Amino acid sequence: MKETLTIKNFGPFREETTFNFKRVNVLIGEQGTGKSTVAKLLAIINDVSYIVSESRNFRNELVNEGLEKLVSENSIIEFHSENYQFHFVKLKATKEFSPKLKKQIDLFNLTSEEEYISENGYSKKALLFIDILKLVTQKTYYPAERILVHLVNNNSFSFMGSKELVINQSLRKFGTAYQYSRFGVQKYNFDFLGISYEFSGEEDFVTFENDFTIELKKSASGFQSVLPLLLVLLNKSKENVDKQFCFHLIEEPELNLFPKTQYELVKFISEVINRTSNSVMYCTHSPYILTALNNLMYAYQVGQKNKTATKKIIDEKYWLNPDDVSAYYLSNGKAESIIDKETGLIEANRIDGVSDIMNKEFNDLFEIERISEK
Repeated sequence: MKETLTIKNFGPFREETTFNFKRVNVLIGEQGTGKSTVAKLLAIINDVSYIVSESRNFRNELVNEGLEKLVSENSIIEFHSENYQFHFVKLKATKEFSPKLKKQIDLFNLTSEEEYISENGYSKKALLFIDILKLVTQKTYYPAERILVHLVNNNSFSFMGSKELVINQSLRKFGTAYQYSRFGVQKYNFDFLGISYEFSGEEDFVTFENDFTIELKKSASGFQSVLPLLLVLLNKSKENVDKQFCFHLIEEPELNLFPKTQYELVKFISEVINRTSNSVMYCTHSPYILTALNNLMYAYQVGQKNKTATKKIIDEKYWLNPDDVSAYYLSNGKAESIIDKETGLIEANRIDGVSDIMNKEFNDLFEIERISEK
């Protein structure tokens, strides 16, 4: 996967900032530094319905995501992938396609909804849309507000575009994906959480190792935030489904999770990414997510020297090739790569920086106490 996003004079990004995306990506930084902005832009620009549309306005798409106030006359946004390029300069958006993708899009736009050629009931237009999905990487955005989706009645998200029910587009889309995923997955044992999940057709249930069962909406907040994420991830990552590729843009994966569980979640997602053609981006505040990724990258490196011994510590299915990982620290309108060029791992000082500050304060307080007791 080779995709880049360049932003300038948009939201917090005053200077030209370029992200080079790989199979596994992480953005870390304080709140308000632009992590969600990057993820939402990727989702908007790569929305396949937007890509094929000849009439949808990019600035309206920004409005739907609450990003319209981040744009100015000097804003520049550029996205490049193998088959698709997007440019936004001087408040004008343009799209460019490879000859193969352009041919499919032209056929799609010339085909009426009424043309049926498939025995399985798909229209010709639907089949063309599926072919287009094989040429672009779908972006699925997992908003931090995902904890709310299980509270909404079945199929309600399709009606939430009205003025009476105001909800941002990203949550509505994720909610719809979650509704489909409940039927797509139905049952799954999440061993790293110590639970099994089951969808009855109407309600989500969680069963613990002691056979105690409870409705998801009545369970702990950690389950309420992580299970919608996992169900959508699994449903969209079915191995080589129609050769479609998905880029999972996960906001705050650590939401309401204990540090050890954060590590296990990263391992679970890494295994899914390794056995599919999919990619992931973590938008996080958590140093534990960075540590988890570093461990899996280091396991890959050590495993090249002694696979048998390394597998006893971390199963090979979780290993991450450092060449497939990008990591950026966002601050002051900039994005800085935090991959150490010598080790190939995430810079240790970026992981421990906050801990160092807290430890210094603790040591300073300890010194005051020691002096005071003399």
